[in-house]
Amino acid sequence: MKTLIAAAALLLCTALPAFANEPDATLYELTENMFIIGNHRIATAALGGFAKRNTPLCPFRLVPRGERCIINATGSNDISLITGTGPISGTYTTVTQDTNPIDIAEVVRLSGEFAGRMNLSQASITSLGTMRGLLVDGEQHSHAFVGVVRFPIPCLTGPLDFCYVTSDADAIPTDLVPLRRHEFALGRPMVRLDIYFAE
Repeated sequence: MKTLIAAAALLLCTALPAFANEPDATLYELTENMFIIGNHRIATAALGGFAKRNTPLCPFRLVPRGERCIINATGSNDISLITGTGPISGTYTTVTQDTNPIDIAEVVRLSGEFAGRMNLSQASITSLGTMRGLLVDGEQHSHAFVGVVRFPIPCLTGPLDFCYVTSDADAIPTDLVPLRRHEFALGRPMVRLDIYFAE
């Protein structure tokens, strides 16, 4: 992981190619444990969501007849309460369904790790944050990514009364979109992470 963090730090100093408008993966924060230590907010979250087929998280061979993969991840961050920025790191697995079609997907088919940096300095204004880093898959291939953190906010545009602020990968606000039913966990609106890989 230290090598990955060093590579991600180098990546932060270089330009990235253009990114697609639609995210390559969307993860949701299912649970989070957080501590305030000095001027730092240190947290670890369990994440779950989906990745589009033919992306680093979802190779074609895993879902030849499907359109997406199911992703489980654990991510940590150390955010300065002064600057709103700090490092992120974690691991992920791509899972498929076992013999029980009702149970949640659980067979690990692919795994890897990621590291980078998060910026939440404008989150109190825009309800958006950004991520930038490097993902290394199980075959040791590296993939640059950026991400947008979308915090749910109360709104009156949908029947569930919570919205995300919309944007492309640049995290410039464009509109509001109501949360859908699957974007709640135990009745609570979830933080959403949209991931974009370099083309």
